[in-house]
Amino acid sequence: MRENRYGVNQMRKKYKILLDTSALLSGLNSPNGASALILSLFQIGNIEVIISAHIVIEARAVIKRKFPLLKDSFTNFLLHSPRNIKKFSNAEIHRALHLINTEDTPILALALKTKPDFVITLDKRFEMLLKEILHETKEDFQVMNPGKFIEWYKQNVLAN
Repeated sequence: MRENRYGVNQMRKKYKILLDTSALLSGLNSPNGASALILSLFQIGNIEVIISAHIVIEARAVIKRKFPLLKDSFTNFLLHSPRNIKKFSNAEIHRALHLINTEDTPILALALKTKPDFVITLDKRFEMLLKEILHETKEDFQVMNPGKFIEWYKQNVLAN
């Protein structure tokens, strides 16, 4: 809670952030980057992070293959209880497949199901593709890279 200029306590909105695997692993791997700042905001309870079973499986595979030293950091992240969506209906999968039929379909299905405020990715191709889909479908979330999100957060949350 914070106090406004009239002495009234106000709750700060807790933004829902869908982190794709690239942004999540970047945050675990680089403690000084924007992705790490997002994970810090999550760990102190300022934002809600949304992931899925697909992201967990993909992250574990990449950690095992490329970043074995991140295993404990990833476990610690999971212990902070991100919102983990484990099941999708056939209709949810079908809708996502209709919009994008790539390896990123599960991330789009997650975004359509959970309605996050932001989808954070380091994949520029996926970011552009999602922005096109948002324009077509009128979904109400923003897609950006971690640096742009931190910039937005500083200007729109911390400055107020």
